[in-house]
Amino acid sequence: MESHARALLRAPDSARSSHLARREPVLPDSASTAYSGRMYDFEETHETTATPESVWAIYTDVAGWKRWHGAIESVQFAGPFASGSEGHATVQIGLSQDIPFRIENVEPMKRFDVVWTVGPLLHTRMTHSIERTATGTKIKHAYHTGGIMAPFNFLQAAAAHDRAQPAMARIAQLAETHAVR
Repeated sequence: MESHARALLRAPDSARSSHLARREPVLPDSASTAYSGRMYDFEETHETTATPESVWAIYTDVAGWKRWHGAIESVQFAGPFASGSEGHATVQIGLSQDIPFRIENVEPMKRFDVVWTVGPLLHTRMTHSIERTATGTKIKHAYHTGGIMAPFNFLQAAAAHDRAQPAMARIAQLAETHAVR
């Protein structure tokens, strides 16, 4: 299977432009992805038999994010899991980097965003959401990056895309193993 980055690059400019104008992503392979000069978006979902409560418990254990996110080495977080709370994550993306982040749009048992910026040049938002299903929970990760430096962030964004399914699978595994009812 070709990489998401190569699949995205082979999508015609007109397809990317028309999809972005409607805020609908291009669909290379099985993933929802869109890229235009200033942004890169993707959305991935994963189904699990775990309860939403169990998945939410994994998400709200910020210090434990490294258990399911392949690039996180450590997290420093001193606030409540609430909109406006801030922290720092040490991530391994080529070199080890300390990235400040803020949690926004917390809707308990439904969704939250992790936002990080590099001044006005680059902004990234990762939306994590869960939805109760008849058999458990649908986990969704949606990624948006924009700003004038977004085109130079393409490889990092593509790497984040490649980590999305393994991260959600690990969240599901942890939530199924440590069930909360």
